[in-house]
Amino acid sequence: MKNIREYLQNEILIADGAAGTYISSLTGRISGPCEMLNITSADTVLRMHKQYVKAGAKLILTNTFSASVAGNSIGGDFDTTSAIIKEGVKIASMAAQDNAYVAADIGPLPETMFDSAVISEEYRRIVDTFLASDVNIFVFETFSNSVYPIKFSRYIKNKNPEAFIIISFAVMPDGYSRENISGQRLIDEVAEAQCADAVGFNCCCGPSHLLNYAQTVDFRGMVPVIMPNAGYPQRESGDLTIQESDVTYSGSPSYFASRLSSAASCGFKIIGGCCGTTPRHIAMLSDAVSKASRGCGNSLSVHEVQKPIRRTLNTFSDTLLHENRKTVVVELEPPFNADISKLENAAKVLKDLNVDAITVADSPMARARADSLATAARLKRTIGIEVIPHLCCRDKNLNAIKSSLISAYIEGIRNILAVTGDPIPDTDRALVKGVFNLNSESLCRYIRSLNSDIFSGDEIFYGCAFNVNAKNPKMELKRLEKKLDAGASFVLTQPVFTDDAAEALKEAKNKGVKVIAGLVTPVNYKNAVFLANEMPGFNIPEKFLKRFSPDMTREQGENEGIAITIEIARKIAHIADGFYFVVPFNRVNVTKRVIEALRADGII
Repeated sequence: MKNIREYLQNEILIADGAAGTYISSLTGRISGPCEMLNITSADTVLRMHKQYVKAGAKLILTNTFSASVAGNSIGGDFDTTSAIIKEGVKIASMAAQDNAYVAADIGPLPETMFDSAVISEEYRRIVDTFLASDVNIFVFETFSNSVYPIKFSRYIKNKNPEAFIIISFAVMPDGYSRENISGQRLIDEVAEAQCADAVGFNCCCGPSHLLNYAQTVDFRGMVPVIMPNAGYPQRESGDLTIQESDVTYSGSPSYFASRLSSAASCGFKIIGGCCGTTPRHIAMLSDAVSKASRGCGNSLSVHEVQKPIRRTLNTFSDTLLHENRKTVVVELEPPFNADISKLENAAKVLKDLNVDAITVADSPMARARADSLATAARLKRTIGIEVIPHLCCRDKNLNAIKSSLISAYIEGIRNILAVTGDPIPDTDRALVKGVFNLNSESLCRYIRSLNSDIFSGDEIFYGCAFNVNAKNPKMELKRLEKKLDAGASFVLTQPVFTDDAAEALKEAKNKGVKVIAGLVTPVNYKNAVFLANEMPGFNIPEKFLKRFSPDMTREQGENEGIAITIEIARKIAHIADGFYFVVPFNRVNVTKRVIEALRADGII
């Protein structure tokens, strides 16, 4: 056959369909992964490939998707994996002959289970085995991130510059991978790396959902690829020990072909199937695409949906990033009950004080309060002040987090503080369960993906927390670096009381991010002792605790707390880009006195 690049200039390349689910339908339950059949039952694999070639597939993927030691799907050492790959190439080539191209099929390894060095070494050995088998077309498919596909596409190109590389990502109907990265961002990352010839999507979705999403994506000049599932899986057996043969997929071959026939007219150049598809699906697809191509030619291209961009005024981000003064942020806690009047009264005081934003905590210490996003939206709407709701990962799964972010966005909220969330107390864990689908770092990445997709042009300005009182400062700094790499644009810190905390503040500032230093004003002896001993992330030294006594009046206690806060603010003013005031009991009048004193001193 002609060079694959020449073929794609004038033709639609039909890829094959599923291997695992189709082989299961041919043989019944398989003992072990289907890739082992390359060694134990080569005739079965050859039969499958030949049926796909007969159906019209011009791209045959080797039966090697899960062939690896690290993936624990094959077992044994790499000699077994190597044999599976070599036999897989041999069998696919026998079936294809001069009628189809053969591509090395490489699936994702379980990154969370192994060290990155182990994963990289495994990919390298897999790729080297394919290269030694004279394969020059590679398919990285069903990936949720771009890290290893990019790394090893570059590796392949370095070894064989003429290699043709396809990278295909698995996204849900909403366009996000299992790692909460938008398909568009994944495509952009591949485009920026300049390491692949073709890029697109496979798996996770049926043809309608995947095509609907893929048509909104800008493929950045690379060959567009689409290989959806036949439909969605459903279990046929009542046996709790699920095998691939127990699972069938909705969606008939005729429906699959009719939906994907329009992909050709939209500019997709490589079209095939994934889970649940069979040679019958591919045969009908090949026929439908052929008819569609004759009818419309190849003049159309995948289109990118353009959205009107109207940026929402965000006085907090504008002040923090562009004004030459300290930003002032004050935290209020939502109520435990349905009475929001005290909170609104406090917010009015802060608005009159011209603070830059109010942050709204998200059920701190895992004690349920009014929802932070809803409360923040209420304050923004009724008081007219900028808000920064905290969003913690403890209480919401990914669906709920996305729903909350969209709802907040609709309400005009454009600032978010991404936090992991305080752990649930042991005494409550029998009834209250933490979710933690995400942590603060992955939540930052998720918001970044939403910003590049549904919030594009009017993005959420998001930040993260930094514990200046951490017992392991180096580890805390590494966590901060990861959150900054995930796009966090500002940092709110835990309250600063000690010299060590001030030094940690300086270290965070050296990372090149806007740092807003936490300050809290103890209002009496009891409050100071409580904060020092029972509040996570607080470290109040004895020298400050000794300045309070149990017999102080309310006024005396507040005066002492205010004096301490002003001392600390003066000490760290040259480091911080602003101050983040945490208000015990929502006593804003105390915070008001601190802010007024700092303004009088010219500190803010």
